[in-house]
Amino acid sequence: MDQSGGSASEVEEVLSPSELHLMRLVVCGLRAAARAASASRQTRGSLEAAACRVIARQAGMKHEDVHGLWYKFRASSLRKLRAHLARGDVAAAGERLSALEWAVVDLLMLYDTPLLSVASFHQRAQLAALERTFALVQRYRLEPERGGAAAPARWSRAADTYCNK
Repeated sequence: MDQSGGSASEVEEVLSPSELHLMRLVVCGLRAAARAASASRQTRGSLEAAACRVIARQAGMKHEDVHGLWYKFRASSLRKLRAHLARGDVAAAGERLSALEWAVVDLLMLYDTPLLSVASFHQRAQLAALERTFALVQRYRLEPERGGAAAPARWSRAADTYCNK
């Protein structure tokens, strides 16, 4: 995916620094909750509600406020991702995902939204993006043969190559 965005999105530009910090905490909390709940098959809604309650309590805020902020941020991130997918991973003006939005998308792909469907693979642009990604995974050995994780530097080089070709 074209992750070269990195700059603040229009949603992030209207958030205060403390609200952005809350969204980062929610992402971290949801990631931990998703790992813990994977065996129990908790629903997305219950995971999100639990993470927002914990973060709201720690921040001295109302759960509804944190959850509402999360819901808007999540919706914006998914809208932009779907626009990327429809164009074969090419962002139009105003649709580049920021680093925080990519973290949200990564999280959602981990535990919730089926972002890719069989229909996606009938689009020529989607197939080309998938083939490029596969080639980079092989080239930079991002799936080690003996388990473990690839070095972060390899992931960075692969992402840089993907975004700049």
